[in-house]
Amino acid sequence: MIAALTALSGFLALFHVLIAVALLTCVRADPHMSLISPEMDILVILVGLACAWILGYFQKDAFSFRTLGTKFYGREPTEHGYIATKWLTAGFPLLPIRSYIIKYTIKDVYNIEFELQKNVKQPIKGYFYFPQMLRTALISYGTILWCLGCLWVMFNSGCID
Repeated sequence: MIAALTALSGFLALFHVLIAVALLTCVRADPHMSLISPEMDILVILVGLACAWILGYFQKDAFSFRTLGTKFYGREPTEHGYIATKWLTAGFPLLPIRSYIIKYTIKDVYNIEFELQKNVKQPIKGYFYFPQMLRTALISYGTILWCLGCLWVMFNSGCID
């Protein structure tokens, strides 16, 4: 369910971002191009991500199907294990869910189709371990912005003014 909600929201968000990038270039695109309406699309994106985040929060383990779902990122050592942050993912970390102290791993399965990680864990005080969360977010969102910038340059490279 988390993977389906993330896939739907991610597809709609990517669709809107590509339209926005195209509108900022010399490529002619209809600004009213959307699947339902721009307002409804954004509402569906936000509701889908919110539902996926809530389901991921109550999910005991981290599970992703074809990179869509939840996954632990980071590994900050402590005296009781290590700190990792559970993220909602769509090929890359989208939204942080919560940081945990992972005492030890019970089961760790990585396959082409799915990833599963069962841990003995304890939530950290303060909800997030910010240095780790910010580092992961900067890498993830920086990569997305870099890719969008490359698209913008590619679309503008053939413009004749």
